[in-house]
Amino acid sequence: MDGSAQRPAVVFVPGFMQPGDAWAPVAEALPERYPSVLLDHAEHTFEGRLAEIASAGERAVLCGYSLGGRLALHAAIREPGRYAGLVTVGASAGIEAPATREARAEADERLASWMETQPIEQIVEVWERQPLFAD
Repeated sequence: MDGSAQRPAVVFVPGFMQPGDAWAPVAEALPERYPSVLLDHAEHTFEGRLAEIASAGERAVLCGYSLGGRLALHAAIREPGRYAGLVTVGASAGIEAPATREARAEADERLASWMETQPIEQIVEVWERQPLFAD
């Protein structure tokens, strides 16, 4: 393949509470021969989001952050021949140790219960104060 040939599209999958354009600076840095798709999830179910990823393009390279990385990983495992590659950032296949996995599930359940009772502005404010997002 010469340097001018079209490469597979790169499908960027955002993380939890991220807009689709969260990956825009990365996509804009790619050479033009790597077309980019910035997913902005309209679906709110696991299966719905996997369908969005699948519809973004065959033979694409999936690139996801956090929850987006986990979704991309599931999509690639489900249909390994469909995608040209996979990049995950801040994501893993899951927690292996049963006790640690159970503790994380309990913490996630507490967070979800709290989120269900709060206005969206409060949720976003608390989420964005995490050290991960500090400048």
